Amino acid sequence: MANINGQSNVGNQNTSLIKGADTIFVCDTDLQVNLQSNAAVYYKWSPSNLFNDATSANPVVRPIQSGWVYLTALVNGTVLKDSTYLSIVKPILTKGTFNVTPICAGTPLLLPIQSNAGNQGISWTTDIKTDIIANGSAIIYPNTSGIATVSQQIGKCNTLVTFNYSVKETRVNIISEKDTIEICKGTKVTLKAGTNTGVTSSITWLPNDKFIDNPRGGTVKVDPIVSTTYIANFTQDGCTVKDSIRIRVDSLPSKLIISKDENKEQYCQGTIVKLNSPVYNPAEYPDIKHKWFPFKGFESPDSLYNLVITTIDSIILFRATSNHACRDTQPAIIPVIKPKNLTLTPKDTTICIGQKVTLNLSFEGPGEVTWEPEDVVSCKSCKNPSLFLTQSKEVKATVKEKDCPTTITAKINVIPAPSIGFNTKSTICRGEEIQLLVSNDPKVSYTWSSSTDPTFTSVNPLIKVKPTVNTVYTVKAQAGICAPTSASITITVIQPSSVSIPANLTICPGVPVNLEATGNAVLGVDQQYKWSYNNQTVLGPKLAIQGLTTTTTFTMDYTYGPNCGSDRKSVTVTVAALPRLSNFKIEPIEANTSGVPLGEKITILANLTPLNLPGITFAWKANGKDIPGSTPLLEHVPTENPTIYTLVIKNTTGCELTFNSPPIPVLAPVFDIPNAFTPDGDGVNDFFNVVFRGKIEITKFNVFNRWGQTVYKNETPTTGWDGRFNGTDSPSDVYVYYIVIKFPDGKEFIKKGDLTLFR
Repeated sequence: MANINGQSNVGNQNTSLIKGADTIFVCDTDLQVNLQSNAAVYYKWSPSNLFNDATSANPVVRPIQSGWVYLTALVNGTVLKDSTYLSIVKPILTKGTFNVTPICAGTPLLLPIQSNAGNQGISWTTDIKTDIIANGSAIIYPNTSGIATVSQQIGKCNTLVTFNYSVKETRVNIISEKDTIEICKGTKVTLKAGTNTGVTSSITWLPNDKFIDNPRGGTVKVDPIVSTTYIANFTQDGCTVKDSIRIRVDSLPSKLIISKDENKEQYCQGTIVKLNSPVYNPAEYPDIKHKWFPFKGFESPDSLYNLVITTIDSIILFRATSNHACRDTQPAIIPVIKPKNLTLTPKDTTICIGQKVTLNLSFEGPGEVTWEPEDVVSCKSCKNPSLFLTQSKEVKATVKEKDCPTTITAKINVIPAPSIGFNTKSTICRGEEIQLLVSNDPKVSYTWSSSTDPTFTSVNPLIKVKPTVNTVYTVKAQAGICAPTSASITITVIQPSSVSIPANLTICPGVPVNLEATGNAVLGVDQQYKWSYNNQTVLGPKLAIQGLTTTTTFTMDYTYGPNCGSDRKSVTVTVAALPRLSNFKIEPIEANTSGVPLGEKITILANLTPLNLPGITFAWKANGKDIPGSTPLLEHVPTENPTIYTLVIKNTTGCELTFNSPPIPVLAPVFDIPNAFTPDGDGVNDFFNVVFRGKIEITKFNVFNRWGQTVYKNETPTTGWDGRFNGTDSPSDVYVYYIVIKFPDGKEFIKKGDLTLFR
């Protein structure tokens, strides 16, 4: 179609939108045509008044006169335009000049035409090869004389032209029903050809090679080794004609012999056998086919080159192989040993447990015998073994001939010893009833006896008994003709039992309590113990309590056997009364913090609750040593640093409590002796004396002058020496002192030294 550039968002593009030629002819008596367009998403035809639907992809247009029509369409986001010219005509088809003289067969012949409507609607009718050229004319290739017809259809307008042509009678024909003859490589083929004159001597054959015996004449023999097309040529009346035939040459693989994967003389029935042949390249034989027969025991498709079978009977299998004209058939002999006909007596039988049974195996011909399972037969390879079975078994006999087994089985049903299902509960309480068996077999008879009653007997399989002492019950169970089986059950009878616990007792406060209960049930009987006290429960025969402070009653609940009975006992544990210490009151109050000077007395009061309990005694200790004191109040002068006081409280039953005071620091005295003084009456350093803190005793205080004369002898111990002797001031000089100091704990200190007196 004629293209008109369209503007779009992606630029200018020239695209054919309207299908067909740039000019479309319209029949003058029809004046309508169906237009078609290529795919788009939007169509607009113009002039729109000429169209039945100006927005359709394939509208009908009815032109009034020859002229252009236009199409605007949206393709892939681009607006494109196209146009075509509609020409209103009355079609006139005329025949051009052509060769009307006879032509040789197969020669091309031009049949020319002209039309005022171009080649639109041109259609040729022939029965031979026809080539249509640009303006609608035709070239034909006739082998015989004939007629060719051409028509032009535009709408309802139609015109027709006929051509008569002549072909010379020169003919050559290869006589064959097929255009292709298939042969197997190495096969000779006779080709025959005839002519329209009946004379064949002038026929020539191609290709003229060594595989044709004579390239001239109506009959030739060929043996090509590859597929070849043979052409027969014949010339007459200036025409050379030819005919051809194709010889297809095929072959088969050179080695198609069949072998077995296990090349045995004979095979067992049911054996998997693979039949194989030498490998060939399938690409060299693309059309090769295989077919196995007769179909018997095939495990793989019968169309494969190789075959897998399961042997059934002796058989000769064949594989037919073909490749077009090539044929081959190969045999495969499969000899099969058939299973033996075995007889086994007894085949199925029933025996009692422990009973012997003998099996007899019979068969014809040779064979090795084996039995399974081996552990139940008397001999492993004989025909008549004996069996000793304790349970039902399936016994299998296998007979092998050349490794081909045949089997037969015998089911030996062993009547088992009667199952005696005793009650799993064998211990009862005295007076309790028990059923000895939990179940019975209706096919079994039961007879009971008792160890404690010789006259006891019963045939009731589900008998219930109520023994008063331990008793052994024996049952004989018999099934059918088999010997009876005996079994026994011992019924243990739990006798009434009681529990014993310690008698009431008294303990001191805080002393551990150990109680133990003892039941008198016989050994092996389950006994359960439970202690109860103060809303608490302890399981077991033993009870250990720490720190019991109040009188308590302990109750023992005792049960024995499987709820056979119970017993209850109680014991009361009395806790002896002793006062408890609240605290120690110590005076002076600073004694237990800052301490007390050595030699001073302290007072300790033990605050006890309750007060005035009868039969209570008190004793005191200082650092573990007994000291005087028999009441809660103690007065004492401590001598050791520190000192801890212990109060021991006892009652008449021998219970004892001890309480310790806090450590009390005991402060030893501290003293010093000056080496000079100035007795000048100014009130400062006027006396010579021992300077000390605490409590000391000066037992000797002497001062001597340089001549050994005693000038002071502790006449004024409170103030010391005032520097005077016999009422007269002693002169400034160096004096000697001798002082003995004694501590409250009896320790003495002797001090000697020089003293300087200044005036």
